[in-house]
Amino acid sequence: MRHTIFYLFIITAAASCKMGDTSIFSENTKIEQKYTTKGNYAVSTADIKYGNKRYKAYYPTQVNAKSPVITWGNGTGQTPKTYDQIFTHLASWGFIVIDNYEESTIDGASILESAKVMLQENLNAKSVFYQKVDTRHIGAAGHSQGAGGVVNAYKNFSDGKIITTIAPLAFPSILKPTGTGVKVPIFFISGEKDDFFSSLKYNKQSYDEVPSSIPAAKAARRGTFHELLTNNGLATGYLTAWMRFQLLGDKEAAKAFIGPSPEISLNPNWNNVATKNLR
Repeated sequence: MRHTIFYLFIITAAASCKMGDTSIFSENTKIEQKYTTKGNYAVSTADIKYGNKRYKAYYPTQVNAKSPVITWGNGTGQTPKTYDQIFTHLASWGFIVIDNYEESTIDGASILESAKVMLQENLNAKSVFYQKVDTRHIGAAGHSQGAGGVVNAYKNFSDGKIITTIAPLAFPSILKPTGTGVKVPIFFISGEKDDFFSSLKYNKQSYDEVPSSIPAAKAARRGTFHELLTNNGLATGYLTAWMRFQLLGDKEAAKAFIGPSPEISLNPNWNNVATKNLR
């Protein structure tokens, strides 16, 4: 029954969205604009199979250094094909992105398993990823049900601590607020008009539950409903900047979030912004 409800929510929200990014880039949106633009790396994909489970990875075709990993949580009924655009974009900025074909991800198990598969690939001499994975920098991001899943992947498993940063997009309000127990940097991304599914109040509750000593941020994309991610990548710029900041130490990307007046707080494309312990 829960999965059916999730699915109906997604269909309703998607029908309400208008396709196309209506961002107006200006003096206060330069960082968002930069990281919304494609990165410098050409991108390749790889199909990986372990036992009877399949995974799909997107990665920089040529990279000399080890690449950090982003493991993904699918929304209800979704597969890697749904997120091809965002995966390609993140890989163009230097990340290895791995997803699986699980269409129910709320418990986080499959999301964590994807990350562990990439750690195994790093040790596999026959793999294209052999000794190419930065095993100390693993992010988890996901949309809708998958947003809850990435938090659960970190919190509910003993080896979930391999995840070093989390970015839930449109975390579903039918679950309990999720900040309690989070001890890694976390960025809550939502749509301003997603009141029914991932309300601003709920995202604030989750953000407020994150301990004050933990780096955290929240923001809502103006005028956007539940499908903000697949709506032509409306969240892509700052999601990319967050991962670059947290996993690669990108100082330019960090300016979107740090300081007394970070760009995201001045950006007219976003509201309901808050940050803490980011430096």
